[in-house]
Amino acid sequence: MSAPVSALASFFVIPAREYEHFTFTSSAARTVVTFVLAICVSIILAALYNFYVRHVPGGVARLLLEKGATSPETAMTAEELGLLDRPFLLWELLRGTALRHLVTTVEPEKAPEETAERELRFYIPEEKKYRAELRFERKGNGVAALIVTVIGAAVIAIALIKLIPLLLTVVDSIL
Repeated sequence: MSAPVSALASFFVIPAREYEHFTFTSSAARTVVTFVLAICVSIILAALYNFYVRHVPGGVARLLLEKGATSPETAMTAEELGLLDRPFLLWELLRGTALRHLVTTVEPEKAPEETAERELRFYIPEEKKYRAELRFERKGNGVAALIVTVIGAAVIAIALIKLIPLLLTVVDSIL
């Protein structure tokens, strides 16, 4: 292992030690480190998912609301929304689950099977408009918040791992 990698790995090690009333084995140390890292990785994955939902399905919802697509009469096609060259947004609109309960589809009257998907019109009903605005609000969910969450989760992981020996000493003194 190279020196920088070894130094980084040392942040995630809890030394095995014999206490007066119990023994903290290397196996227990690995288990605790794995548990702490799993929690922190879960926090990071949740932040990434939140970032995705706010920007991709949220982008579609905000676009529909900005264009005034709030009724069957004002519903718009993916082409009218400018989504044909934005594959992630288009996929979320057509097949994603995040928008399923908010976006309503107006079927084309008599379109051939192969063009039916291109002719679908979408809108967010007026009664669901507030819910869509609240759920997909852009504020506070940008790249900066994502970076702060990732760094914060890493700092918390290191702090917890470094505090566990102190906690074990306190527990040993109580016993």
